[in-house]
Amino acid sequence: VHIGHRNWVSLNNPAGLNIAGKITLEAWVNPEATQDGPVSRIISHGPALQTDIVDAAGKGVELFGSLLSANEVSLRIENSSEYVVGSSDGTNFHGVRAPVGTDLGAGKWVHLVGTYDGTTWRLYRNGTEIANAADATGALGVADGDWAIGSTGSGWADNFAGGIDEAAIYKKSLTAAQVKAHYDAATVVPVSKITFERSANGLKLSWTGGVLQQSDAYGSGYGDVTDAVSPYPVSASGTAKFFRLRQ
Repeated sequence: VHIGHRNWVSLNNPAGLNIAGKITLEAWVNPEATQDGPVSRIISHGPALQTDIVDAAGKGVELFGSLLSANEVSLRIENSSEYVVGSSDGTNFHGVRAPVGTDLGAGKWVHLVGTYDGTTWRLYRNGTEIANAADATGALGVADGDWAIGSTGSGWADNFAGGIDEAAIYKKSLTAAQVKAHYDAATVVPVSKITFERSANGLKLSWTGGVLQQSDAYGSGYGDVTDAVSPYPVSASGTAKFFRLRQ
């Protein structure tokens, strides 16, 4: 799902997603330079708020509410300066933070993943771990609160300014290798096949993705061909060479 500028989507509160303990929150984000407030939620479960609607003499409605549960777990931006993933009971925060750097307003999509594996909260940016913190507390269940993308669980505050895409929630902790694989799947150019064309002086190798490698022996000893770009000429003279592509 793609969430645009300051929009949000409610996922309600399915029983299967009332997660406690191990968790992964994942999303691609394109944050605007100016966020609306001190907290900009990317994915959030809770906090739970009961909202009442009062007719204001036929001139519209006034919304007010009472907090049902302070528990929450979220992936968010705080103070336009930090990426944050973690949980809170309204008093104690359990999680990890890392600087946003130059991501806000850069006009680029950033892959964010926050995990808790039973002992440690971790935060990943573009496939690389950027922060971790040991903690005995992971995700907290929020019995009366909804999940949302781009806001608090019920959409009443902390809207995210920017784009959100491919948001995901897991009842487990993705490994570092899995996080990297998710990032690579969206960014790495797939390896193609090598095609060749004969010429009077040898061959011309062509490919569309991957890095050209060569070896003196089939099946082993391959190394990158320095500065090789497609099409790549191979002389007919000299010793035999074997070629392949790597990611």
